[in-house]
Amino acid sequence: NTQVRYDAGHIYTRSGRLLLAVNPYKQLPLYKPETLEAYRHSLQPQAELPPHVYAVAASAYLGMVQNSFSQSVIISGESGAGKTETAKILLQYLAAVSSTAGGDLHKRVLQTNPIMENFGNARTVWNNNSSRFGKFLTLQFSASGRMQGAFMRTYLLEKSRITSQLPDEQKQNLAYGVKSPLIVAHALIRKASPFQKAGGEVYMCPDSYFALVTTAFGMDLGNYKTPTGPDDPLVVYLMTSPPVENDGTQTVRDLYRLGRHQLLATSFEDYEKKIRDQLTGLFAATGFDADRDIEAITVNRWSHGYAYGYMDLYDPEWPEGEAPHELGRKPLGRISFAGSDTHADAHLNGAVDAGWRAVQEQLEA
Repeated sequence: NTQVRYDAGHIYTRSGRLLLAVNPYKQLPLYKPETLEAYRHSLQPQAELPPHVYAVAASAYLGMVQNSFSQSVIISGESGAGKTETAKILLQYLAAVSSTAGGDLHKRVLQTNPIMENFGNARTVWNNNSSRFGKFLTLQFSASGRMQGAFMRTYLLEKSRITSQLPDEQKQNLAYGVKSPLIVAHALIRKASPFQKAGGEVYMCPDSYFALVTTAFGMDLGNYKTPTGPDDPLVVYLMTSPPVENDGTQTVRDLYRLGRHQLLATSFEDYEKKIRDQLTGLFAATGFDADRDIEAITVNRWSHGYAYGYMDLYDPEWPEGEAPHELGRKPLGRISFAGSDTHADAHLNGAVDAGWRAVQEQLEA
């Protein structure tokens, strides 16, 4: 329904009390004064008028004034979805309906947005003006509905990006390591008996799509014990890095890039078929039937999975301190870099060592 409405030129769709908005990435004539007035004078804006941010704002304002109850509006979405702009539109409505002659508080509230954005926004791949913090804005109104006060709390999502760019050589070294793509799937099985009859615990399948098949870990907590009877349900765990054939000229980093493309290009219907076929091949002889026994399937695609680790077959042996991960992690001013990638090690100890090194760099700076 959202897609149909968007294709027809309607960026807003109502679903119960939720308003779904699709960012059109262009200016639309939806916020004219006469439009605001129409919602302002409606007693049931959510029912009488088309879906709109003004309808949400009007319902919240009417609920507050008529019922004397505080109201909350939550605006959420991914980067570039239009959260900040939606908040501005909502504030514009509330400022318009709650302003009084001679008062300018509503204007001052609106004027806080550009100031906050100057210090808390950054450019991302999807959004040139991406907020780096969450904002909790409280507006205070009198019993008659006039805006009397406001305060804002911010929750920093990451350090503000007030820093210079890395040198080109350091960027190139950071880009050397290509994370391995991973696919982790789970299948909920109606009865465990076919898997118990097979007798194995871990199955390595080098010629199949999923290289590893095993049972997922159960959870024992307090008096609760995971049921393990033959008629009890079972969760099967499958994992692989997308298998890509080497043409003889490619490095493992090339294969990881191709695997990432395969991972994202494969449909979930194809993943389901691969899971059904592989489990059938492994356990049909012990009574497994995919159509009967599989209750649900989940697929997690990690396009950037484990940190890259050097391989003698593909990577040269660099002198100490000259490897790409070592050159790429050089501090930038008082900024240190940590993480598995900065140690070319996908294991937990690599991340711990990286964090320790970064802290020591700061202590010695």
